[in-house]
Amino acid sequence: MSTNSERRQLYAFLGIILIVAGGSIIALMVLSEPSNDPSIELVDIDSISRLVTLNEMLAMEAVERDGSFQNTFGNQIGKGSYVGVKISDIIELAGGMDTSEILVVTAIDGYQQNFTYDNIYPNSSYYDLQGDMVLAYSFNGSLVPQYEDGFRIVFLPEDENYSNDDAASTTLEEYFLDGAGPRCVSKVESIRIMDGSGEASVLESTDMTIVFEFFTSVVDYFSNCDENKP
Repeated sequence: MSTNSERRQLYAFLGIILIVAGGSIIALMVLSEPSNDPSIELVDIDSISRLVTLNEMLAMEAVERDGSFQNTFGNQIGKGSYVGVKISDIIELAGGMDTSEILVVTAIDGYQQNFTYDNIYPNSSYYDLQGDMVLAYSFNGSLVPQYEDGFRIVFLPEDENYSNDDAASTTLEEYFLDGAGPRCVSKVESIRIMDGSGEASVLESTDMTIVFEFFTSVVDYFSNCDENKP
C-alpha cells in the first residue's frame, strides 16, 4: 500500500506535468489567435515555418507595376496596378532555394500551384516573358484585407500582360493548366519550399507531442500499479 508521502510525491509530479502541458497549450492558443496584421505562412526546406506579415512586406522593397493575365479561355483579366514583394525576396527569409527545389503555393481553399527555381529567379529569357514573380498585397490602391483577392501571385512582364503563351513557355509541362490565370494564385495562405520530388523534409515529433506521450505513459504506469496492488 502506498504511503501518504508516496502519494504526495506522485501528485506533485503529476502537477508539474500538467503545468508544463497546460502552459504549452495556452501558448499554442495565443499563437493561433487571429491577428490584425494579415500574413502568410512561409515554410523552408526543413519544414520550419514562420509567418510573414503584411507589415513586414511593407518594409521590404516594393514592386509596383501595371499588369494583367489571360484566363484559360484567352480573355485578358486582372488588369490594373499591382504592388507587392518579389517572391525571391520573401523566400530569402527562409534561406532561399536551390535549382533542384520547387516552390508550392497554397491558397486558403487548398488550391496549389508549383513553381520552379527559374520562375523565382528568372534569367533574361524567362524575365522577358514573365517579368518578376510577385506576391501582390495591393491592387488599384486597395490593400489587403480590403483587396478581396487577398495576397496574390502575379507575374509582371514589361508588356503588362502575362499571356497563356508566356505561361506555357515558362512552366514545366506537368505544372501547366492551359493558361496563365491558374498560375496567378489568389488568397495565398502558404508558400513552401520542397525538394524536386515535391516532398518536404519530415520533422520528428513536436515538443507538445512528446509531452503528452510522456504524460500518458506516466498515468498508465501508476494506474497499472494501483490495479495490481494486493
